[in-house]
Amino acid sequence: EPADEKRVKMSLFGILQKKLKDEPLSNSVPELRKAETRLEDQYREFIGDIFCLWDQPKRQPEDMEEPPGTEWTLRQLQNKLERSLCRNLKSMGLGDNYSTIQTPVHPDIAAKLGNYEELLWVLQQHPCYLSRLAQCLSVVEETELGERERRISVPPSLFMDVVSGIFARLRDSRTRRLFMSLLRLQIRQEIKIHDKSQNKDAHTLFDAKNSRVVHMVKFFVEHKHFSDIHSNMFDPDKPGSLMSIILDWTIPEKGTLDDTAKPREAHEIPHFCFAMTDEDLLQQQPPEVHLSDENRQEILANMADEFQAHQLNFFSFLGRLARSDEFAEAQAHHAEAAAHQGRSGAQNRKKGKLKVRKTFTDWMCDLQPQGDLSSIFACIKDFMDDTMDDEERFMKRVEFEAQMKSGSTTEQSDVERIVFRPILMLLVNSIIGHLLENWHKVMSKQMLASAMRKIKERLLEKSKDKNGTQDAKQAKLTEKQIEKETNEVMNKLTFNVKQLGIFMNRALRQDFGPAQAVLKEHGSRLISDLCFDVVEKLLDGAEDETEAGLTLDLYQSHYTLPEIVVSLRTDTLLQLSNALWWFQDQVVALKRSMFMEDRLFQTVDAIQPEVTQYSGDRIKDPRIKSATAKDMESLGSDVKVYKMARLWPHFISIIAEQTAIAHNFTIKARFLEHHRDLTFCRDCQAPILRSMCPLAQRGRKDLRLIRKYLPDRGEEIEGTYPFDTIIQMLSMPSNVLPNLKSQDWISLKYELQDIQKAAYDRISRGSKANAQKDLSLIAELAKAKEACELVRTYGKQTSALVRLVYCSLEDRQELNRYHEAIEDHREQIVRAQKFYKDQLKDMIANLNNIVHVSEEARLPDVLVRKAEQSGVSLKLAKVEKANRRAQAAQPKHQAYAVLLPSATLSLGFLRSKQIVAWIQQDFPHNQYKRISFSFSAQESGDWEVVVLHKEHRSTNALFSFTITVQEIDRMRGAGKTAKVSYQNGWAVMNAFNLLQLLARITADAC
Repeated sequence: EPADEKRVKMSLFGILQKKLKDEPLSNSVPELRKAETRLEDQYREFIGDIFCLWDQPKRQPEDMEEPPGTEWTLRQLQNKLERSLCRNLKSMGLGDNYSTIQTPVHPDIAAKLGNYEELLWVLQQHPCYLSRLAQCLSVVEETELGERERRISVPPSLFMDVVSGIFARLRDSRTRRLFMSLLRLQIRQEIKIHDKSQNKDAHTLFDAKNSRVVHMVKFFVEHKHFSDIHSNMFDPDKPGSLMSIILDWTIPEKGTLDDTAKPREAHEIPHFCFAMTDEDLLQQQPPEVHLSDENRQEILANMADEFQAHQLNFFSFLGRLARSDEFAEAQAHHAEAAAHQGRSGAQNRKKGKLKVRKTFTDWMCDLQPQGDLSSIFACIKDFMDDTMDDEERFMKRVEFEAQMKSGSTTEQSDVERIVFRPILMLLVNSIIGHLLENWHKVMSKQMLASAMRKIKERLLEKSKDKNGTQDAKQAKLTEKQIEKETNEVMNKLTFNVKQLGIFMNRALRQDFGPAQAVLKEHGSRLISDLCFDVVEKLLDGAEDETEAGLTLDLYQSHYTLPEIVVSLRTDTLLQLSNALWWFQDQVVALKRSMFMEDRLFQTVDAIQPEVTQYSGDRIKDPRIKSATAKDMESLGSDVKVYKMARLWPHFISIIAEQTAIAHNFTIKARFLEHHRDLTFCRDCQAPILRSMCPLAQRGRKDLRLIRKYLPDRGEEIEGTYPFDTIIQMLSMPSNVLPNLKSQDWISLKYELQDIQKAAYDRISRGSKANAQKDLSLIAELAKAKEACELVRTYGKQTSALVRLVYCSLEDRQELNRYHEAIEDHREQIVRAQKFYKDQLKDMIANLNNIVHVSEEARLPDVLVRKAEQSGVSLKLAKVEKANRRAQAAQPKHQAYAVLLPSATLSLGFLRSKQIVAWIQQDFPHNQYKRISFSFSAQESGDWEVVVLHKEHRSTNALFSFTITVQEIDRMRGAGKTAKVSYQNGWAVMNAFNLLQLLARITADAC
């Protein structure tokens, strides 16, 4: 019998039986299924409404009111305004003026900016892609792409450059929760790697040098979304803020008293610095003190007593670092002192009593959980629980529950401290310590001004005599010196803030020299006692609510009209697409034959240059030259050559770096307008399209509105699920199955056999009513016996069953919380829906008025009279008359046939307006005058373009191409600066000028 099977000295199966029976009814599978059905019905109403947001309003019977407008109405008004503007410009003689966009971006890159916009949306919407890419990139060194002469490197900062660009708008709840989903993936990945490594020292997890999680959390907490945390740390006007406490210990007020010192007169040391070494003290010397190699040692010797006073002040500032068993008492003492100070503070000040300064320990005791950070801490705890020696953790939990009566919980406490260690690392290194060291990034100008004001007030107060007055000479002297001393104290204050952050990070690593034993002891107690207890307090009741938030954001974001814009530099875009292309096998995570079905791969394939674009001369193999992405599987070992040939080359990267500008991209958060294949990723819980799914989710095609319960049935053995069968048996009611006493598979089998015999005896003696129940019990026990024999034969340990039971219970509890959360969120969606409809109604009304004014082109009467008096002829007055004539000439009844816009324009005209940038180089110049382009709009919104060649009296069509609605949308966004190629490069058009042409053709047809 394996050793761990003998460890548990209690009824193992009895405990599992009790755990399953004690499961709350709301967590049971039938109740979860009912909740799913109820919630799907509720959310189906939302999704049905969202799918209709862009539809044309249905006409109501004549006796009913006009149907409310939709976004289709809004877009029709926008098009109407655009046509009216084009007509007005034409009437004013400005119709032939085409605006152009000058950009330093290389034309090959500009042509792909629309595809990059799609790529950034895919990466943001499905964080799994970025998480997989992160595993391929080095954190500290450059990553090489390609081989030999085609080798290209990307910097280690690429990942954070992309993340900080894509997720810059963290105040938007959808963006923030998608970022947290990516962070969760990174946390789980780093914990998994750490768990598999040989060095499992808790200090190596979330190491500042090698951890992406550390960099992501630092980026997260620096954002203004955490202004409450920033205020609690750095706002001097906020009572109890860390900055106000540090100010009290930097420049003590008159008559202050702390727990470790006697009343200190203000003139002894005017202001303190948190010096950890004598060199720190030297940095704070006034500018007039000249430091040289000769006098340095002498100055240090004279400053020995002063240095000791500064260090004692720093230790007093840290406070009485409570040990674990004293933490609750310290909290209670601090709360009582704060209440007492609130009741009698004013009275004490009037009587001149000594004031007690708060310490860093007091501030730490006051820390309160913050929603998003609590979610991060909770997910770290969950992931750490899941990776602690596999089944070993669950066996310890069984032992712990069996020993609860004896009060022996030491082992469980040790396990918890192991779990808390990585959370502590992030709290100290990436949050508190990082913000303190980088105070200048988050401290606002208002906070700095408040600190200066408080310092100045305190210096003025200290300059007064005991009677609270100043003579004229002293007042004049103070006025001259006060500004200088205020700046000096401000520098010392910010130095102390940074020093505290450095001390915390060094205490975490125990990075102190031999002569810093006292500092080391204080740092050790800060981390091992105080901070551990603070983490335990912050984790109390913390839950990871990211998944429910992602579901809420899916629906809320579609009821939000403002667009989300992100910004990335040109060189970062090239490095990103190169990395995604080179590591496509790791990032896409599908079979090679399925790559063309993946949304990310399709987008990257459209971005990367073709084989012959930059590598045509180097590639000799005709198979590789003519290959496309669909042929990659057939290339075999030559696939690396093909991938290298399609990387953006080094010289393009250099051009991008030299002309690097930030590009704005619109993220299509409301993706359900064009895509209805909605589901939820099982790895990151984000709402995604089926074309983004991992392999395990590719088989299904149904529409998922919320996450559904997928039970874990355990390992499949010989076509059955024996662990699931045993769990079903253990879940039977107590009045059917008695409490089990077995410890292993064999004893369980024999115990079940004894229960079967007892059931047979009852059948032989009992009534027919009970016989049916006993027969069902016998059948279930027979299945359980077969399952026991099967798992025993295959060498499966009981710890695997324990793990499955505990994980299943936790999964069902988590899903129940998810159901409760999204049911509560339903009211938020209803409010967002109502706000959206009211906002849309106002926008339609306002735009209607604007269109009406534009179509009339009528000036206010005051301006018309003033122009007539001055003898000035107004162009807009002519436009107004032309519009009236056009309306009068318009037939009262429109024909039944709908006339779509069309126009035929010569190549010369298109080149003069820079619509056509160039055509195929080998086309004869003497034929240019015979070429024309015929543009015809289609009902679908596409434009059909036919290239015509006129020879004498005959006109022949050379070829045709289509400008799709998707291409037009791309041109309106990031692709407006692109040069778009048609018919394999025969004609290349400037996107922005082409958009203006299509708008003018549409206006002329109306």
